[in-house]
Amino acid sequence: MSTIKPLDEAAVIASVKKTGRVVTVEEHSIYGGLGCAVSECLLKAGVPLKGFDIMGFNDVFCTDYGWHRDLKRAYGLSPEHIFEKCKKLL
Repeated sequence: MSTIKPLDEAAVIASVKKTGRVVTVEEHSIYGGLGCAVSECLLKAGVPLKGFDIMGFNDVFCTDYGWHRDLKRAYGLSPEHIFEKCKKLL
């Protein structure tokens, strides 16, 4: 998603109707971001889900510094983490 506001609700709903599953990934708090917007959209539309997860910072401040890829790994947002989360939802 390129933006949260306005959220492309039609695209979200169409995608979820194909798979029944959602994983959102965001490089900030999981509260009040893309995952919340997507879950609200799906709940309002009454779209059934087989799996849903939000990946991001779990209400903590990022106090580390370093290379972007290293920080993503440290906070569970690396490509490997995302792959494992998606695999679990299948």
